[in-house]
Amino acid sequence: MAARLATLLGRLERAAPRARPALARTLLARGDPWEAWQAPLDRLHTRAPERELALARVLEAEARRAHDRPLAARFALVGARALHRAGAPREAARALGRAARLLARSGEEGLALKARVLGVDALAHAGRVADALAEARRLRARLGGRTRRAWRAALAVNEAGALRLGGRVGEARRGFERAARAFDALGDRHSAAIARTNAAVACLDAGDGAGARRRLGRAIAAFEALGQPDMLLDARENLCCAHALEGALGEAIRGLEGLVAEQERRGLRRRAASARMDLADVLRRAGDRRAAARSARRAADELRRLGARAEEVEALWQAAQAEPEAAVRRRLRARARRAARRAARPGIALRCELLELDAALAAGRPPPAAALTHLGARARRAGEEGLAREAEVLLGQVAWAAGRAGPAAQAWRAALRGAVGRPWIRAAAETGLALVAAGRGETGAALARLRRVARFLDAVRHDLPGPWLRTAFVLQQLDPHLLRVDLLLDRGRPADRREAAALLGALGARRFLERVRPAPVGPEAALRRRLEAIYDRLAR
Repeated sequence: MAARLATLLGRLERAAPRARPALARTLLARGDPWEAWQAPLDRLHTRAPERELALARVLEAEARRAHDRPLAARFALVGARALHRAGAPREAARALGRAARLLARSGEEGLALKARVLGVDALAHAGRVADALAEARRLRARLGGRTRRAWRAALAVNEAGALRLGGRVGEARRGFERAARAFDALGDRHSAAIARTNAAVACLDAGDGAGARRRLGRAIAAFEALGQPDMLLDARENLCCAHALEGALGEAIRGLEGLVAEQERRGLRRRAASARMDLADVLRRAGDRRAAARSARRAADELRRLGARAEEVEALWQAAQAEPEAAVRRRLRARARRAARRAARPGIALRCELLELDAALAAGRPPPAAALTHLGARARRAGEEGLAREAEVLLGQVAWAAGRAGPAAQAWRAALRGAVGRPWIRAAAETGLALVAAGRGETGAALARLRRVARFLDAVRHDLPGPWLRTAFVLQQLDPHLLRVDLLLDRGRPADRREAAALLGALGARRFLERVRPAPVGPEAALRRRLEAIYDRLAR
């Protein structure tokens, strides 16, 4: 029955708009039990929620025309959850509230509660975290008794999601884990694995890559045992993000490239676009900005065709971050920021603001320190702790460019204190503090910091696939190496000169300047001139 129903739904979806009402009436006249609709609709919900939404709307309209209020209310719920999955949380929150009222009036109390539980997540993603938490408290009071344990566990997952979006990451992780244990007690291994995947995402938000990997390992094993390939792909993508967070960029690139190929082969266009976004972020960190920008823009184009507005915003931000051409980068930043506001994605809007402030500094127009301080405070309130630390790093760079060593050191120390589990922010803060130490004449302390940074960067470079990408990474991360050579040569001890010669020899042996031809102007050209000057000094 379900297979036949799925075939008919496919016909309805492919039909011309004028033919759809008649087909929908024929489909509803079959009198299929509601349980038969679940499998085909769930499959669409996971893979193509925009198509599920179109079907739900035409079926709801025909059910209303037939005066079948309970059935119309059920399709209203299907369409509302599809809206949320498709990345329209504001509209989804309103639609779920409407569906809950329709279902309650039709006597469908259980489904009305389901709509309200889903509404908690939609409200949180729409930026209304306080409203989401208040609704969760009201629902908890109504979900008493042993018969509603599964609903209480589902509510716990959505409440924890609201806490995560509100910046309370530790509480969110504990909430997801409580929900996973509740699902385990109910024998629902699938929902327990989803809750653990969400707990792993909260760990990633907190900079705990090892914690994320442990939870994802359990979730992946469960999805494999249950034969849940779609959820398995989600967990594997998050595992790649955990590798990238810890600096294992090569592992992340290999995993994400495999995921993109597998998802495209299976026709999972939306998931492939999501993996392309993550791949763009990793490639940018690895130094291949052109490939990163291509990957992000391809993802944005695909998500636009699918109507996934919220995810398209994130892809545009990734493209703006990676794009090597300054004019194109400016246009992408402005476009991403406008789209983030329309799609209620405050985190992405804040990231676009930080990109603009960073670009102003690079162009010789240091932004006001107050703007960065304010942005960092807003990022913390939005639960974007990593973004707040990035703002502190940039605040230190602005102060240093203005010749204010004290405020620069203060900002970099604050970033370093919050860099537990965030090795990239730690490396940037350590490099900045090494500059401060060198300026004070504390050469030994500066070199100790730079050697710590070098150990991390060397580990990342060794893991990258292929010599070209390793070369691009070295070119992008020259500052700490060149500062270290400068300090060693300035100190002038025989052992220091030998260390400087060995470091320059290692850089020269890679022939990275021949392999990656820098642009005639810009920061790469400045780095090349600095390195050539060091070679001249060493020769003298």
